Amino acid sequence: MVKINFISLCLISIIFFSGCIEEDDLSNEQKYHKLASEIMCPVCDAQTIEGSNSQVSIDMKLKLKTLVNQEMSSQEIREYFIDRYGPDIIASPSSTGFNLVAWIMPVIIFSLLLSISLYTIKSMKNSNMQEKEYTETLNEYLKYVEKEIAELEQK
Repeated sequence: MVKINFISLCLISIIFFSGCIEEDDLSNEQKYHKLASEIMCPVCDAQTIEGSNSQVSIDMKLKLKTLVNQEMSSQEIREYFIDRYGPDIIASPSSTGFNLVAWIMPVIIFSLLLSISLYTIKSMKNSNMQEKEYTETLNEYLKYVEKEIAELEQK
């Protein structure tokens, strides 16, 4: 049992800390593919340059390859494309300013829905408890009425 817990803890730790790998520790090829999947094609609808075959995206991929080979950091490369094409060129919005709403709202909505669900479940349980109390009280009253009817019939 201890071995299973230890192995589970190790696996969870590996999964949890795998996101802590520095982007700059990636090989140039990995860095290129990661950035190509983050940069949007300016002439395509909802497509990154990695998945697009338009001439603009081909040129952007060549420029990206050049910048990666020049050992620029991922952030510097993102800033280069943002300066040239605007902030909408990055597939995921930055987590600053008004764009922070795009990151926070899903958490708020999920929390709100979870709270409403839990409140509804709790209310349903309480209503079942009240029904039981009501039924018990009603049964006592019916027994009393039946007893009274039986006494009246005997007279």
